[in-house]
Amino acid sequence: MPGSNNDINVMDRSPLFSNYYNGKTPPVQFEVNGRTYNTGYYLADGIYPPLATLVQTISSPVGLKRKYFADKQESARKDVERAFGALMGRFAILTNPARLWNKNDLKSIMRAYIILHNMIIEDESYNNSTCDIFEEADHFLQAEMLPMDSEADNFTTFLNRYKKVHNKHLHYQLQNDLVEHLWNVKGNED
Repeated sequence: MPGSNNDINVMDRSPLFSNYYNGKTPPVQFEVNGRTYNTGYYLADGIYPPLATLVQTISSPVGLKRKYFADKQESARKDVERAFGALMGRFAILTNPARLWNKNDLKSIMRAYIILHNMIIEDESYNNSTCDIFEEADHFLQAEMLPMDSEADNFTTFLNRYKKVHNKHLHYQLQNDLVEHLWNVKGNED
């Protein structure tokens, strides 16, 4: 129905997490606050459910650490939104559905748009600090997809990955570890 789509039901119908559930994601491993994580995450606003792969802002932060985290998270999320908004404004093809495109073609198109955007920004002598996002995106686009392991390709493994994404404890643990990590980095900058 027109108007019935919102962030939540679009996400529920999206294949965003299906590659992870099926074991087809690039390898990720990082350490935050002394704890190792092996699943990437997306920055999100407060409308989404607390998933282990979404790091939301803290809507009413209490204390300096949490306020600092909320400011940094919102700033980074808005930078990404602005960056892709700028790409969509410059390249109309990005505003259209891409379901029928080949994934490798889409990867090449996105890389070309990122490079063109960076060239335009550099040529216009804008502040290049927001272009770091595009350099990181280009690095991500070069990641290799993991082949599916025939043993791991079963329903139990799929369910375990699904449960991991929907684990609220992991969501809050990652968020708290990021709060502490950012606060420690800030302390080193002072």
